[in-house]
Amino acid sequence: MNDVLQFALKNGIIDLSYVQEQYDMSKKKDLLNMHKWSINQGKDGFWRTYLPDKHCKSGRRMIKKHTKKEVEDIVVEYYKQKTEKPKTFDDAYHKWRLFKDEMISDNSISKYNTDYNRYFKGTNFAKTDITEITEEDIQVFIVKTVKQKQLCKKACKTLFGYISNTCKSAMIHKIIEDNPTENLQKHKSKNWFRTRIWSCCIRDFMKTIKNSQSTYRPMQYIWLH
Repeated sequence: MNDVLQFALKNGIIDLSYVQEQYDMSKKKDLLNMHKWSINQGKDGFWRTYLPDKHCKSGRRMIKKHTKKEVEDIVVEYYKQKTEKPKTFDDAYHKWRLFKDEMISDNSISKYNTDYNRYFKGTNFAKTDITEITEEDIQVFIVKTVKQKQLCKKACKTLFGYISNTCKSAMIHKIIEDNPTENLQKHKSKNWFRTRIWSCCIRDFMKTIKNSQSTYRPMQYIWLH
């Protein structure tokens, strides 16, 4: 059977992208079938449904979005994280968010979503198997992100916080055996960020300033001096 399948794929008899698309659609349908509340459009044009939330008196919280697809994507992600064991950092992050979002305001949820898009979405780090991420991987990712995004000290610590909380959650759910942020947390002080992060970035920032011949001084530089 495997030989037949390989032959069909090799000779273009089977369109793998079409098969994947059909599989994803079927999986989405199965997850949506787990949802007991309807997804309806209100008179104001917004689409709404509910998700379980034990922290609410009613036992549920409202999801309100501009499009039906946005609501369905949230519902699918919710049940996906509930039923599937996270494989990548991205999976583990979203599993942690299921817990965290029940404890924070809508404004905070919006900020978390914006930060996710800014720091993690589409990165190789996010696609890495959560069980294979090491302390060194985290340091390299943070340094590269600080350089590319020109993050200030506060933003850098926020980024580390997301990674740390994701790893803690993965430990709680027994997805990983060791927390790769543990040693970094012990040294999560001004000196750690100065020696491990800013010293790796300041040379690049100074080159940028010199080349642009501008008076712009990155917050990282101001903090260091």
